[in-house]
Amino acid sequence: MSAPESQLVVHIDDVSISQKTMQILTNPVTESSTSYLDDHIIDAYVTCLREKDMKEGTGTRAEDTVFLEKPLITRLLQRDGEHYVSKDIIDRAMAKATANRYLKHDMEDIKNFRRKLAAILGDARKKNNKRKI
Repeated sequence: MSAPESQLVVHIDDVSISQKTMQILTNPVTESSTSYLDDHIIDAYVTCLREKDMKEGTGTRAEDTVFLEKPLITRLLQRDGEHYVSKDIIDRAMAKATANRYLKHDMEDIKNFRRKLAAILGDARKKNNKRKI
């Protein structure tokens, strides 16, 4: 029997993900698919990456430049040493430009991203449950 859709299945730091949201990760992606990854899923993934980097003592991914920002924080970007804040918080053009800059740096193996992300978040959930015991 599967968990109810409203049940929280992942809780990492300040990020909580319900069963319904996690189901998006296990659905096959097709050209006609309209599902997308919720910000909470990306937040949890970024939190896992940051925690991994901190444990390894690198602080950043060693391969190359990668932005580890949560979707809700991307409005604050560092440009030329100064923080830039958009006057219009919901500035779609800025969000699109930011997303395109990020995608140029980290687009490896995107076809398997959903499955990998589900496995990473599931593993983080198990570790979190062990801490509570």
